[in-house]
Amino acid sequence: MRTSPAMTLALGALLVGGAPGVPACQWGRPDDVGVQVGSVPAGEWARGLPGLTDAVRGSDMLTEESLRAMEDASRLVESGEDVDDDRACEIFSMLLVAAGQPEGSGWTLRYVPDLEDPAAVMAQACIGGRYHTVLLAADDIGPGQDAEVEGRVQLALHALIDG
Repeated sequence: MRTSPAMTLALGALLVGGAPGVPACQWGRPDDVGVQVGSVPAGEWARGLPGLTDAVRGSDMLTEESLRAMEDASRLVESGEDVDDDRACEIFSMLLVAAGQPEGSGWTLRYVPDLEDPAAVMAQACIGGRYHTVLLAADDIGPGQDAEVEGRVQLALHALIDG
């Protein structure tokens, strides 16, 4: 499921490597040809929420209720408290719904930076209190390759989730 370009930019702050303290395994170089994989308790992913909240505040991407939930979680993070793993997955799902995915969505697949000029494909999931991400960067990602590349990234994400 693809997200909107606006949400892709907003969620960019929470990509593996972009969220503080989220470890990732990397092969090759994501800015060229490579793979980056991460799987952490969702509360660790949530540590990046304050930056994301700042990015979406004032936009029309979230309902008032969703923005309040993000602000509450961000205040917890900023005060040094941890966001519960299950709550973090609820927030992740809420962000996906705000991006146009169905209610209860637990995973997403999108092109980075966008579908028009993709450098990478990223699949992310927050299921069972864990945040998982797989990023595949290659110079041949683009028109005509979408289904094959998406399938490989989804397969890798599901393998990561199944552990």
